[in-house]
Amino acid sequence: MSGSALDPVLEVMITLRNTWTLTGDLSTGSLKFSTNYYDDNIMFPQVVVSEFREVNSYPLSIGSTDALYNDTNIIFVNVWVRPSQNSNVSIGRSKNDHYQIKKEIQRIVRSGSSLGLDADGDRRFMYIGEWKRLPRIADRPQLIHSYVEVRIEKTTKGVGN
Repeated sequence: MSGSALDPVLEVMITLRNTWTLTGDLSTGSLKFSTNYYDDNIMFPQVVVSEFREVNSYPLSIGSTDALYNDTNIIFVNVWVRPSQNSNVSIGRSKNDHYQIKKEIQRIVRSGSSLGLDADGDRRFMYIGEWKRLPRIADRPQLIHSYVEVRIEKTTKGVGN
């Protein structure tokens, strides 16, 4: 989003939702996109974006006019899928849905790695880490959950934050 002044968590969620290409049961109308926490009482699957932390600025270089700083926001993108209780093949289908959602998130982050300029004119890039699976054994039916770390890097001139 060029010229964005949005919160990084909200910006990642909106970027995912607005560039989503999956259809059918995995379309944007069938998924719940939100920030911070998943809600057990609403629709599944859910894509939940939450901020892990903001890394303090550190100087990359010190030039004759201004220093160059790097800011990082670490954001988690969680995928939650709950199998339906209506079918004996729902676990397999839910695992496939979970896989398709993960691949779509990877595609979006990798294809649109540049978020463009922020409101201050600083260029920002988004990149993706490794997926981590978090089994939730006590849930019945089983809740399939994994998350990936997405980092937003911003290089800025002048005084660090």
